[in-house]
Amino acid sequence: MESFNHFILVLHALSGTAALVLGALAMATRKGGKAHIGTGNGYFWSMNSVAATALWLSAYKANWFLLVIGLFSFYGNLGGKLILSKAPQAQAQRRWQRLSLLGLLIGSSMLGVSYYLYQSNSQSAIILLVFGVVQTLLALKDWRYSQTFDPKQHILQHITKMGATYIATFTAFLVVNIQFLPPLLVWLSPTVVGTLAIVIAKRKWQQKLRITP
Repeated sequence: MESFNHFILVLHALSGTAALVLGALAMATRKGGKAHIGTGNGYFWSMNSVAATALWLSAYKANWFLLVIGLFSFYGNLGGKLILSKAPQAQAQRRWQRLSLLGLLIGSSMLGVSYYLYQSNSQSAIILLVFGVVQTLLALKDWRYSQTFDPKQHILQHITKMGATYIATFTAFLVVNIQFLPPLLVWLSPTVVGTLAIVIAKRKWQQKLRITP
């Protein structure tokens, strides 16, 4: 059993590294081009592997914090892919509604675990509170979007979802490798910088496609 868990841990690390590289390449390549689609698909499956291995490791180590972060990554990754689905409008809209409800459940779980950790005086409570609030707000926004499901807005949803998952995996990379800075700074700075980058990218596409905010 120990050898299998070690294999899962190695797979988790390799998947995270692949996601970091492929995600950066996807962001750097022309949107809609073969390179972007190829690296984007690679990023999607790498992040699925990250989330799946995180869930296994969280169960093995009884780590609720790792569990909900894995679910956060899975939600964004699935949404970023789902929004580009070629399914009929009505079917795609129903899928997005179900995804939104799943997101609300995940956000509520993150806030609940945050409160549990706060009772234990754990510093992780603040970190998880921030992620829980972000997850809940994203899910509520997704639910509102599901009522109209305007295809012109799909690219903005794709940017938001994939950007959020990249923030999560980059944060994990920093947490593992940066030990000389305050933990809160390491955990939350990627969210601040990444959110700003997402806002800038979305505004660029709004202007390019003449989408009303």
